[in-house]
Amino acid sequence: MEHNVFVCALMLFSSCLAQNTLNSHEEIIEFINSNQSSWTAGVNLAGKDLKDLLPLFNGVRGLHPDLNFTIPQMKHNLENITLPSSFDARSIWPQCADIIGNILNQGHCGSCWAFATTEVMSDRLCIQSSGKVKMQLSAEDVVSCCSTCGYQCQGGYPSTAFQYWDTYGVVSGGDYLSNSGCKPYGSSEFNNGVAPECQQACSNPSYKTPYNSDKHFGSNYYQVSGQESQIQAEIYTKGAVSVVFTVYEDFPYYQTGIYFHIYGVALGLHAVKIIGWGTEFGFPYWLVANSWGKSWGGLGGYFKILRGYNHCGIEEQVLGADSRVYSPNPEDLNNNDITIEPSQTAVYWVAGESGEHK
Repeated sequence: MEHNVFVCALMLFSSCLAQNTLNSHEEIIEFINSNQSSWTAGVNLAGKDLKDLLPLFNGVRGLHPDLNFTIPQMKHNLENITLPSSFDARSIWPQCADIIGNILNQGHCGSCWAFATTEVMSDRLCIQSSGKVKMQLSAEDVVSCCSTCGYQCQGGYPSTAFQYWDTYGVVSGGDYLSNSGCKPYGSSEFNNGVAPECQQACSNPSYKTPYNSDKHFGSNYYQVSGQESQIQAEIYTKGAVSVVFTVYEDFPYYQTGIYFHIYGVALGLHAVKIIGWGTEFGFPYWLVANSWGKSWGGLGGYFKILRGYNHCGIEEQVLGADSRVYSPNPEDLNNNDITIEPSQTAVYWVAGESGEHK
């Protein structure tokens, strides 16, 4: 009880401080570091002016373009789940740790909505195949080819990205300059903030699997209840979730510690991926993977944010999804000798269902 009162008092204090107007990076950093001790601030993003980085902070237009659309809801039975005090998906699923822990960089494109969702898709595909299907799915494929997802580099809708995965599939593709997968993230988005036209072909000449044969599909997606324990249960049982939160002027300066808003106005909505949780110096936090590259912040591209208080709205728009795992037989996923390759016609299984995808 005392802890909750202290956190609420801290947040009220921060809301009062947030009204200040400062001019330089140095003034903002000094203000943040001298007025609280939960997190530290420093220079990120090469010290660029925030107005030049607005695409990074305006990547989400909403949960779904149709305000009347009802997204399927997920609610876990918590009676059968014992949640640990701390959790990190990289440690729990070590066979997928390099996929789960891969920090990507969206560059100058407001495509966080595509990064957060394709990262969750990639994680779930690996986890649900017991590490047999291990690849980064392509944010570029979603940004350039999903016509219902929004406005490409000017922001999009996370839920429709998952719909696209279910209906049309997403090919593989790594980070900018990775030369990985069918459609790695391209220079047009990364450097110029402009998505290329949709091409139903792999852009990586060294990747030999044809575009249509490289498609990987989801089976369903859903919104997770904003209750803290429900979000934890989803991550604990299935893997990372995509979330949306409000970015304020102070957030780009994050280095270490548990972030809470202390300075500045709202800049926009940003989508990210939560992979775990914990407690530090008595404060509960979510462990979150950002998409601004490994050099952002002091945690290699990760950040921690106050957990359980819907801080900055981070517990409002929580999405999860299931993948279709391709295999002749579900038992094969436990066979270390089998290699699962994408194929244009494959038998899939998921959640006890089976069927044929062409």
